[in-house]
Amino acid sequence: PRAGCTLHLPTLTCTCTCRIPSGLKKRKRDLTQVNEEMPDDLVELLFWIPTVVDLVLLAFTYASCRRGGPQWYFEQMDAHPQQAEEAAGTSKKNDDANNGVGSATSGGPRVDQLWQLAMAAYSAYACLFPWAVYQCTVAPELRVSFCAAMTVLMLLKLDNVSTMGASALKESKNLSLLIFNLPTYGGYVLAKMLMK
Repeated sequence: PRAGCTLHLPTLTCTCTCRIPSGLKKRKRDLTQVNEEMPDDLVELLFWIPTVVDLVLLAFTYASCRRGGPQWYFEQMDAHPQQAEEAAGTSKKNDDANNGVGSATSGGPRVDQLWQLAMAAYSAYACLFPWAVYQCTVAPELRVSFCAAMTVLMLLKLDNVSTMGASALKESKNLSLLIFNLPTYGGYVLAKMLMK
């Protein structure tokens, strides 16, 4: 601090008694207001960024799955098989015979049954996730429990992804879960617990 200025560290208050030209006069500034507001806004980004991204992804993928069915899904999985082979370090040999699923254009009764089961679960998620986001918007105190539930969901997804064979899809899902979803949702919960 300059001569005539006093900095009070316990309260983070700065008082200045030196002469300042009248056009530049400033009053006593309480730095605690800035320090209290800034981290809270940054912490709220940990809630909003992944939530909005997940809403956009949900809108696109759910609509595509409903419209395209298992054929669309398998086409997306097979869109870049050469990249998946390179990431896995293996070659793709007669994949249709090995996976028992059939080609991307023909599903069997088992594929259709499994697809219906998956879509029932995905439909529930497609209804409940936007409703939960709405509830978190009107009642911000619910955000911590929402993010805790999403953190558990991301950990379960990470466990499910780990059972997949080596592929480019597995690598990208692992990266997005580890680098984006877990730090944001889990970070929000930790930050809110530490701020109490």
